[in-house]
Amino acid sequence: MNVFIFPGQGSQYGSMAKKLYDRYSVAKELYNEARNVIGKQLVDASFEADEQLLMQTSYSQPAIFLYSFILFSSLIDENKIKVSDKDFYAGHSLGEVTALAASKAMSFSDALKFVRFRGETMASVSVENGMMAALLKPDIDGCKKVFSEEFQGSLFIANLNSPSQISVSGLKNAFDSFNAKYQKQLFLKAIPLKVSAPFHCPFMEDAAKLVARELEKYTFNLENVVKVVSNKTAQPYPANIDGVRKNISDAIINQVNWIDSVKYLKSNNYNQYIEIGPRSILIPFVKEIDSEAMTQSFID
Repeated sequence: MNVFIFPGQGSQYGSMAKKLYDRYSVAKELYNEARNVIGKQLVDASFEADEQLLMQTSYSQPAIFLYSFILFSSLIDENKIKVSDKDFYAGHSLGEVTALAASKAMSFSDALKFVRFRGETMASVSVENGMMAALLKPDIDGCKKVFSEEFQGSLFIANLNSPSQISVSGLKNAFDSFNAKYQKQLFLKAIPLKVSAPFHCPFMEDAAKLVARELEKYTFNLENVVKVVSNKTAQPYPANIDGVRKNISDAIINQVNWIDSVKYLKSNNYNQYIEIGPRSILIPFVKEIDSEAMTQSFID
């Protein structure tokens, strides 16, 4: 029994689609189909754009989704991986949409159209002095307490990646004060993230509302959706359409709860993880959370 996991933003790199297109026949078919679904310009950025352009959310999200889903499909076609009805799927932020498509809870075409909308909508959010940063070796409970008491409404934990790394979202002036006061006491080091807005926090509320309306256009296979672990709840998706749509839209403003997602899988005797995407990002997090996990990654 495998858990297929898919990375999110930050795993992209310039001209990354070319090697898949040249290597796999399925990749040619799916990239060509994608051009018909979301347009040649957006898809071809995966082939031609440099890393600077692909850092833009509206370009990076379709590029990463396409790479991960197409590589997953190609590996199945080449008999390099096998899937079964007992497998689980999970993804980090954007990667959760890839997990929905890979599990066949959502069609490739619908997932691709949704990812385009999601990327454009998140990119359109303008928060003056918004920022994100990764904190290394954090005191997670200590950060939660300080954010709620001293920086309420201005700083939030966005991603609970592993016991040794979290990401925070919020306002730069508030983060600068937090960093100056609490570095060494609550975390070892802060690394600014190159993003266009503070994701996975209440500052994305307007985007989440737009995403919720967009999701009304799509259908889901409710038999398959329960194979996907939600970033929001760290539990499988519910087998009802309202719950599915709410999980996806709420993920825009909620934490990515990767720690508890892996703990849930471990508690249900899942310990074989296969990461598929442009770069392997999630395996180190998994190994830190579950030291007994068996892992493998495919990046091309």
